[in-house]
Formats: sequence, C-alpha cells, structure tokens
Amino acid sequence: MTMNSLPAIPEEIRQLIGSYLDRQTLGTIIQVSRALHSSFIPLLWKQAELRGGFWNDYMESGAGATYNSTDNEGFAEKCRSQLPSPPPSPGLHSSSPSSLMMDLPLLQARSRHIEHLTISAPIPSAYYTVAFPRLRTLTLTDDYTSTGSLQDIVQMARLNPTIERLVINDIQSSLPAQFWETVFSEWKNPKTLCIRYSPISKDSASVAALWRACTRFEDLELQGVDLSHYATASSPAIINNNSTSSNSGSVNEDGPSSPLVFTTFPKAKRVHLSITINARQTQSFFNPSQQLAMMQSCPNLREFVWDGSHFHIDPQLSSQFTTALHPNNNSNNPNGRTTCWPHLESLVLLHISFRRNDRLRRWRLAEILRAVPVLKSLQIRGGLWESFAMNALKAPGRHFETLEKVSPQEQEHQEKEEEECSHGHVKAV
Repeated sequence: MTMNSLPAIPEEIRQLIGSYLDRQTLGTIIQVSRALHSSFIPLLWKQAELRGGFWNDYMESGAGATYNSTDNEGFAEKCRSQLPSPPPSPGLHSSSPSSLMMDLPLLQARSRHIEHLTISAPIPSAYYTVAFPRLRTLTLTDDYTSTGSLQDIVQMARLNPTIERLVINDIQSSLPAQFWETVFSEWKNPKTLCIRYSPISKDSASVAALWRACTRFEDLELQGVDLSHYATASSPAIINNNSTSSNSGSVNEDGPSSPLVFTTFPKAKRVHLSITINARQTQSFFNPSQQLAMMQSCPNLREFVWDGSHFHIDPQLSSQFTTALHPNNNSNNPNGRTTCWPHLESLVLLHISFRRNDRLRRWRLAEILRAVPVLKSLQIRGGLWESFAMNALKAPGRHFETLEKVSPQEQEHQEKEEEECSHGHVKAV
C-alpha cells in the first residue's frame, strides 16, 4: 500500500489523525499523498503568522522537501506552490526583493482555513483587506502596524467579526478609538481580551471606547499596562465607584485627575490585573483603590487575579477589600448583600504586602481571609502568614471544607506552607 492508495478512511478520522501531527509532518505528508492532501491542508493553515510582508506558518523545512518519485513530481510541485513560504533568512528585511514575499491571492484562497492569526511586524495595507471566515484568535505583537494607515487594523476588525480572543502583546503603538468601537458594536461573540505590556492611548475617546469594548468580554487580562491616565476618562454608562484612597489625588501631565467612572462589566467572569505605576509620578492615578472599584463593577466574576507588585495594602484599602468580599461585615452596608461577587470561585492574590507602619499589619491577612467567601481555589503569595491567618483558613465551616486547591506562600521567605483538611480534599500547591 502506498501513500496514494490508502484505504477508505472517513474524513472525520483523517481530521482526528491530523490533529496529532505537528506542522512540519503535515507539510511533508500533503506533498507526497494525494489521498491526504485535501484533509490536511485545512489543518496546516489553521494557525498562521504575518511577519513583515512574509507568511510564516513555522514550516521551516516542509516547503523545501525533495522528491525522488518521478510520478509524484508534478503533484509535489503543485503542493509546494500551495504551501506558505518559510520565514525570511536572518538580516532579510521586508522591503528587500525576495521570492519569499507572500502571494496575496494564495492568502485569500486559504483564508477560509485560518482560525488563529498573528501579526508581528509591519505588513502592506492589502493584507488587512482579507476576510477570514473562521478566524477566532487575533494576536498583535511586536510592531504589528501597517505600512499604510492606522485605519487598516480597523478595517481588519470590521471584516472579521468572528474573532473571540484578542491578544495585544508588547506592541509599540496604541490602537485607535475606531478599532475599539468596532469590537464593541460589530464583533459577534468576543470572549477574551489580553493586553500585556502595551501602550494605551491617552486620547479620551480611545480610553472611553476601550472601556466600552471591555464590557463585551468574559475574560480580561491587563498585565504590565500603564493606566495612570485613565483617571481622566469617563465611560458611557455610569456606575460611580468613587473612592478616597490615600493613593488618590495626583495631577498628571494632561491636567488634574477626576474620579474614575466605570461602566458595569456584566460579562466579565475572569479578570487579571497587574497595573504598573508611571515612573514619572509618585503615585498612580489608576491606584489600587480604583482598581478594586473596577472589580466591584464585575457582578458575575468567577476568578479574580490581582497582582500587588506595585502597591502596598494600607488599612483603608484592606477595609475596602474586605467590605467588597463580605459587605455584611460592615455596619455601613445598607443592602445586606453577602458579597460583591456571589459567583466567585477562585481568588489569586500575588505579591501582596502591607505597610510597615501599620500597627495591625500582622492581622490584615487574617481579616481578608475571614471575609473571603467560600471558594474552590485560593492562592495567596505574600503577606504575613502568622497563626492568625492560618486559623482563619482552618476555622470550622470555612475554607478547608470546600477548597479544592489552596496555595499559601509568604513572600518575605518564599516558603510554601501546606495544610490538609480533615477529609483530605484540599490540594496544597
């Protein structure tokens, strides 16, 4: 039996087999087997990257294979012509004439297979005019920008409303307001937004458009992002989560800051916040108290990851946090609610610390743990794991009867403490 005389295999079985093969193997198979060519081509093109006018699908050797069979030479040559070109050699710039330049008609012909697309360097405007009917993930990284205008990325957003996951990773230029407006009004079912170490426009229209777009997502990750200028922005629909943290009240380069006004984020189920502080300011405008106010606008939150690398938890912030976790602990709670987040299942606090001049700093972590609702997963890295904190974890009817995963770690010593509940259900990490 040869590669071109395979027994009749149902298409779904071929697809299943192909899903276990790496991209290089897929590229080799489609060049030697007519029987598997049509089945594996969609798998090969499922994930792709546009890089500086070149098409890179990580097929560094598949397109350069040699063939010994005379009968297959014509077929193999045809297959090679349908394969994406390998990435340019080191030192080759996108402006250099090269046979590796992506054939735009080929991209258009294969666009129906692409589900995950990465743009990682300037590309010609024409590439932004391609519609990808099955596109689910768009990743912008490095210098994604078009060699044309900023409106090119807006056009791509409009042509591809099926995108569910948007990743903005370490890009060098911010996205225009029209892009975020398109995400909000035209994308069918956006689920995940990740902005990592990337600039955010200080234009008030862009800021408002971004916050509005965030209301469409279930999973939000803002990591290593400078949001200090967000205090000057207002969102369209209003919930005034004003606060008077000791970190508030600075003046930025654009003028006095105003209280943050947040819209509600009704779809947000998982939020990861790791906000940097502007080095030119002694205090951040988007301070921890305002970050917490944002989180209080997520009523359907299931997982909260909060990185405290850039701030200390002072007494006022501790009180605000415990009130959000368990408002009934506060006599000023008129609504009698049990928590701001009735669906919360997982809480992750990273690199938390308390002010050294706080006389009650040894008890702060215990206060937070007593306020935390019953969860499935709890991870805390930092703080002071005194006996008070461990007793709060082990209290009858509390965490150790329901937790499936617990990870307490004292930041100052980086030592892991492991506890087991009476029925052994907790997995300590």
